[in-house]
Amino acid sequence: VLQTVDPISAMDGITTTGGRLNAAAAVGVEVVPSPDVQVLLGSQNLADGSALVDYGSTPPGLPIDYTFTVKNRGVVPLNLSEPIGVPAGYSVAASFGTTTLAVGATTTFTVRLEANIEGSYTGEVYFASDDPDENPFNFSVTGTVAVPPAVQFVDNGDAGFAANGQWTLWAGQGYQN
Repeated sequence: VLQTVDPISAMDGITTTGGRLNAAAAVGVEVVPSPDVQVLLGSQNLADGSALVDYGSTPPGLPIDYTFTVKNRGVVPLNLSEPIGVPAGYSVAASFGTTTLAVGATTTFTVRLEANIEGSYTGEVYFASDDPDENPFNFSVTGTVAVPPAVQFVDNGDAGFAANGQWTLWAGQGYQN
């Protein structure tokens, strides 16, 4: 700790170290004044370049919207750039509410799995910012549009429900989705 002091000439001869203690330097933390982008889906933190958001399955004509929150975790304002890129089969249902985020501020954007044509849709959602190490910020999305089977079993949430065998999850249908 004493070897990582910030020297201050006015303290020379007054203190043993001749400066001010620098706890961040003592533990090896470098503080760089920059913006830092964080993207959340609900409370789930999405890691840049490696997160996967699964939209599940939906029948044709029933799109699924997910709203993502962008937060500035940095120590200076964060500037976001449009457009938001999405893969085929997806669209931006709502763009950023604002493109300049103060320290600690958030904004949202919504990406829709269109559900126009049956198939599997996978790719990357991305947007640019002035974050020095996460630009562009990107994460993967996947979803399926398929006609549900003629016979469906619905879990109503009662205790004792058990599923045996192979099951397909259909989002956005039935009681509480």
